[in-house]
Amino acid sequence: YYTIGLTVISIGIIIANAGFDYGIRRFVPIFIGQDNIAKVKGVIIFGVRFVTISGMIIALGLFLFSEFISVALYNKPDLVKYIKLFSLTLPFTVLSAIVINIFKGFNVIKYKVLIEDFTIIVSRILLLFYCLMFGLGVVGVIISYLASTLLGMIIGIILLLKIFPAI
Repeated sequence: YYTIGLTVISIGIIIANAGFDYGIRRFVPIFIGQDNIAKVKGVIIFGVRFVTISGMIIALGLFLFSEFISVALYNKPDLVKYIKLFSLTLPFTVLSAIVINIFKGFNVIKYKVLIEDFTIIVSRILLLFYCLMFGLGVVGVIISYLASTLLGMIIGIILLLKIFPAI
């Protein structure tokens, strides 16, 4: 059920991102090269707003239609709770992707590594062991996924505001 739930949410993430994560990474350096700070700021603000709203809408849709997805598409009624839990991660995941790609756009890769490759991965592993020690099983795995993504997003936003306060 974990794999199916993760797949459903991954499709939701792709839809919610709508290419803005890659668009920001592409256009931020172009506008910096043109010395057009207003466009840099505009692309970032629009991208963050768009994925925040789309992420919440897609997450709500997946949460509300989790029973339909589980039963009608997969014929697995037990899948409902996993899709509902995973849907809570979606807004944080898309916002994390935007923040990470903002750092890539500014060519500050060390913060991408700090957030995505260190904070999220290490906290996910530690939280996974913690949840499994308390017998939470697959639900614990999803909780560790949610908590690590949320932690990475929070650290990313703090770093972004600290390093680029004009945004």
